Amino acid sequence: MEHDFISTEDAKRTSIGDLFKKLESQQDGISDSDAEERVQRIGYNEISEKKVSPLAKFLSYF
Repeated sequence: MEHDFISTEDAKRTSIGDLFKKLESQQDGISDSDAEERVQRIGYNEISEKKVSPLAKFLSYF
């Protein structure tokens, strides 16, 4: 699987079967080995927090 993204709007217009194919998944999910391989290839499904310096945060109040 390539590291492609699908927008919410595209996902809404796509059939469930086509989404499973695009995401290389199935109704029951993916196997543990597939999950481990994807973590190694793509990384964890995390949202990184934007680092803001305490000084900048303080100054933003004024």
